[in-house]
Amino acid sequence: MKKRIHIFLRSLSFKWVLITCIVVLPVNILAAVTAGMMKNSYRENLLSSYNSYLNIFSERVEVELASLQTLMQNFLDGATLVKLNFNYLDDSVVEVLRFKKYLANSNAWSGFSGICTIWDQEKDIISFINRGNQYTKKDFDSLEQKLRQGDVEIPKTGEWKWVTVEEKAFIMQYYDFPNFSFGILLDIADILQDYYSSSEITEGEIYWAGEDGRLFAFYDETGFQIVTGEKNLAELQADSQTVLEKGINGGTYQLIQVVDEALFMKDFLRLPRLIYILTMVSFIILPVMYALARGLVMKPLIKLVGAMQRLENGDLESRIAEKGGSMEMDFLYHSFNHMVDELNRLVISSYEQEIEKLRSDAINMRLQVNQHMVLNFLNTIYSLSQVGKNEQIGEFSILLMNYFRYVLRQNVDLVPVKEELDFVRNYLEIQKMRFPNSFTCVYSMEPEAENIPIPQLLIENCVENAVKYGLIMGSEIEIIINIRVEEERLLISVCDTGNGMESEVLEKLNTGKVIEDRNGVHIGIWNCRRRLKYYYGDQYAMRITSQLGEGTQIWMELPKEPCDKEKTARALHDMGRMQ
Repeated sequence: MKKRIHIFLRSLSFKWVLITCIVVLPVNILAAVTAGMMKNSYRENLLSSYNSYLNIFSERVEVELASLQTLMQNFLDGATLVKLNFNYLDDSVVEVLRFKKYLANSNAWSGFSGICTIWDQEKDIISFINRGNQYTKKDFDSLEQKLRQGDVEIPKTGEWKWVTVEEKAFIMQYYDFPNFSFGILLDIADILQDYYSSSEITEGEIYWAGEDGRLFAFYDETGFQIVTGEKNLAELQADSQTVLEKGINGGTYQLIQVVDEALFMKDFLRLPRLIYILTMVSFIILPVMYALARGLVMKPLIKLVGAMQRLENGDLESRIAEKGGSMEMDFLYHSFNHMVDELNRLVISSYEQEIEKLRSDAINMRLQVNQHMVLNFLNTIYSLSQVGKNEQIGEFSILLMNYFRYVLRQNVDLVPVKEELDFVRNYLEIQKMRFPNSFTCVYSMEPEAENIPIPQLLIENCVENAVKYGLIMGSEIEIIINIRVEEERLLISVCDTGNGMESEVLEKLNTGKVIEDRNGVHIGIWNCRRRLKYYYGDQYAMRITSQLGEGTQIWMELPKEPCDKEKTARALHDMGRMQ
């Protein structure tokens, strides 16, 4: 499990995901957070701007109301006030004309439209002064009717009272005297329209409300309208809208701006929305990009890595037949296949050289054996002749003839087990004449094993080592050769009760190393392993056990049939490189 995790952490897929998490995701998250902060900042700044302008405009309305009140107070000076209260007027018409002239010459009333009323109760004449020139005779008639019928609630002196005339609305300040009454009506529609147009509001409503929050009128893109029914400020605040309000005339009235955030921010929200959309699109595109990268880069690389691993494990037939999906990957695949072809050619050439070397080694081994044995054999014949044992010389000569006939056969690689064992008997008979009373032999071979082919001199080489290194001068050892078949496998063992060997030498033999000492290089067992590898590949087993002073045991396990030589040549080549 830990290995899989380690491999995954080092994989290209994980590094892609890691880079995405470290670079792309934080950038997208930062963009989304920045867009949110921009939105909030824009909202706060815009609302602050609206609120500032509302305060400025409210101050303007306050100034207008104060100017009109000052206008009336200046007109109603001490002398005029006495005349009006005590009816000391010489001619009411003159007073009306004086008031109109005073009003016309005054700059106090210049901000908003409205109407000024003068009611001469002595002559029962109501006059109107049109400020703004936007009122019709119908409006004046309707106002006059309301005044005469008492439909207008007369405010206290100095107060501003809400008054509606037809579809128009005013706030009125009224001054009532025994024979004269003066009224100033300020047009609410003009006030709201002025605010609506000057603040450049394109969406939302501007309300005029009382101090108790009751809504009197509003202005929006459709124009001015008087609120019908009972509607108050709380209802606006409950509609999830931003409500800005400012008191006028000491809080008697309120100027209210209702801002629909979805509308006034719709233009600005295009940028944050675009950022949000790009962020979401990037999150959607990331898996698509990963899939494309995986298909165009990662999968082809994984296939290439897999093919290289198969090649490393010895599969020289490993090829990549598919297309890489891109020009670069196709080039890599083509280069890999070309490399494998070249490697195959080199390996085959190396195999051929290794096979030829093996054959040369086998010939050299025969020649070395003959050369070595000839000297020993001649010395034995000479010794027998010195003591006059002519009969034994004849027997020895026949044994030598059989020995050399078997060893010097040409173009023979494999021989039946029975022939190899007959040769071993012949060889041991020769050694008995050389070293009488030094060893005894025990042979055991199952009939099923007689015709199984094995490499020539395989058993003889092991027996020769038993004689050469196992004999104990003055003692008799035992050599046991056992050959049997078990589960379609040929089992051969050569055991002796001789000298044995040191553990260091034993370890080298079992690991396939060449033995070197002061007497030279010993390649018998090593050569046996090479030949077994050549004929059986990885299907053979060879194990040696030994104890110093207690003998040596060689165990071999072979298939009943040798393998394909070409398939096992690479193993031989690798084995040769290790030496």
